[in-house]
Amino acid sequence: MTRFFVAVAAAGLAGLPAAADVSAEDVWANMMAPYEALNAEVAAEPVREGDRLIVEELGIRFSFAEGRGRLLLTTNGVTLEENGDGTVSVLYPDVSEAIARMEFLQEDGSVEALDGTLSQEGTGLTLTASGAPGDVSYDLVFDELVQDVRITFPEELGGATIDADIAMAGGTGTYRLTEGELLGLTAEFDYPEMTISQVSEGQSPVVDGESLVTTTQDSVQRITGVRTTIEAALPARGLSIANLSEGLRDGLRLALTSSSESTRAETNITVNGEAIGTQSYELGAQAFDLRFDEAGLVLDGAFDGLDFAMTGKMLPVPMMFGLAGMEGRLAAPVNRTDETSVAELALTLDGLELGEGIWATLDPGGALPREPAALAFDATVALDVLVDLLDIEALVALEQSGDVPVRLQGLDLRNLLVKAAGARLTGDADVAFDNDDWVTFDGFPAPEGVVNLVLEGGNALLDRLVDARLLPEDQAGGVRMMMGLFAVKGEGEDTLTSTIEMKPGGVIEANGQRVR
Repeated sequence: MTRFFVAVAAAGLAGLPAAADVSAEDVWANMMAPYEALNAEVAAEPVREGDRLIVEELGIRFSFAEGRGRLLLTTNGVTLEENGDGTVSVLYPDVSEAIARMEFLQEDGSVEALDGTLSQEGTGLTLTASGAPGDVSYDLVFDELVQDVRITFPEELGGATIDADIAMAGGTGTYRLTEGELLGLTAEFDYPEMTISQVSEGQSPVVDGESLVTTTQDSVQRITGVRTTIEAALPARGLSIANLSEGLRDGLRLALTSSSESTRAETNITVNGEAIGTQSYELGAQAFDLRFDEAGLVLDGAFDGLDFAMTGKMLPVPMMFGLAGMEGRLAAPVNRTDETSVAELALTLDGLELGEGIWATLDPGGALPREPAALAFDATVALDVLVDLLDIEALVALEQSGDVPVRLQGLDLRNLLVKAAGARLTGDADVAFDNDDWVTFDGFPAPEGVVNLVLEGGNALLDRLVDARLLPEDQAGGVRMMMGLFAVKGEGEDTLTSTIEMKPGGVIEANGQRVR
């Protein structure tokens, strides 16, 4: 195992194993256990020299399903040194190197390859293993850790290159690998600052299809106060990447949380060596939570404060906007079930403000209110999952048969809010879907249920759009006619309400009047 694995999987404290001793061979076997669980072929020749186990070179090979390709990893080795107190120091070369090559077999027998290299060096770096055979904890400390990553895409995919330098300062972490029917990983990693410097370059044809333009993006991103925790399990008997659904049933799971205090980034863009634009953003505190197991996939995320700016020769004015905050949630099943499942989707965007440059372009006369905009909704979806969604072979067979992987059974929409330019739309919906009727609505299951909407300030907004010359008067009149067809006057000035009922047979009524 290389520092590459440490940097990717590394991280945290989840209790210590019972006090015992581990040998260098115990640690080596523990470090290789994740690759074995992923059905990888490991090529290495550990050599014992006194209190050291030396691995000059390590090769790891992952084969894709049905011979579609492979992933090859090669590193310049590692030394495991027994300290005489039951612990083992994991020692890397001054510069640790890894080479990755992903090969894809094409239908004509040719191979497309994606190549990547990683070099890594650190100051004040120590990695110490302790615990018992099959249950090893690793303590990581460094003053600075610097990684250099280079990725080269094949010519068939544009031949682009990406170079990135990743520098982490003052990091600490602990992770633990436990072996058994399930390979367990628990981890925690903290570092006060991370800087990512990246240069990407690619070529694309211009309109005539012959000349090429070279586009370069040079960016720097600084993140502070980063903390990551991981809790994961892999079936030790082997995991097929082409069928993660089976792996989930065998105990595959992942829980990951990540947070940071702030992020700042700036990107400069050039075309054929000429600077054409710059974009930058600042982001406040962020939090991210991912859970992935047999019950499904759950993603929760939030951040405070976003300020974004973009300037360039192609833009008439600087484009800037800000967002007070965002919260979002996605929860969905991924495996076939015999009963109806529920998926969740929720989003809140609060305090969206456009910069004066955007307003000057859209509305130079100031007809529209400049108040912050907002968007929010919370929805649950009832659905039947008819096939394992992470079983590639099953999905291919389903596509060939023409069947659908998921059937929509119902939608419950709550707390809808759209607020912008002085107008406000709120609403909710409760709709069921008839999967025995895909004809009435032309390839979509017939809906039955109710949608309730309230629009405040809609007519005033139409007047302002006309004044701002963003909407012609005749089109505004058409919109008013539609609003009159589907809505009735509600309580309060310039308030419209609408109750849309969808009934069997494709009948649709708006406020008691049939419109279909």
